[in-house]
Amino acid sequence: MKLAKMAMMLPLLALAPTVAQAGSKCSSLAAVDATNRWARGALGTVRNSADTVSNIYCITYSWGYAFCSARDASGNTGSCGTSDPAYVNVLNSMTEDAYVYFAWDTAGTCSSMVVESMSCLDPKSH
Repeated sequence: MKLAKMAMMLPLLALAPTVAQAGSKCSSLAAVDATNRWARGALGTVRNSADTVSNIYCITYSWGYAFCSARDASGNTGSCGTSDPAYVNVLNSMTEDAYVYFAWDTAGTCSSMVVESMSCLDPKSH
């Protein structure tokens, strides 16, 4: 009897997912739009990507200056610097696997900045 019940359950078990997913996943490769002067990407996704060209990074300095730079897989580059305390503070909140977006004006000064830390972002794997 137990064997017959188990045999009836097997087709139903095949429909069930075998691995539970813990939340949503999101990724963001490096992208640079030099014409409209913006760049974005998730540090973990860029680090884990198969290409050897793309990168994205931001640096803050103790004297109150910050600099961000990005290169996408096509070789497009963009960067900006700023001493605006609001932007420096935003960058100081950046985690090692955060998503970063930055934009710049014609002089290369940062004109917009976003840093996001989200559970869906890829952590660095290597």
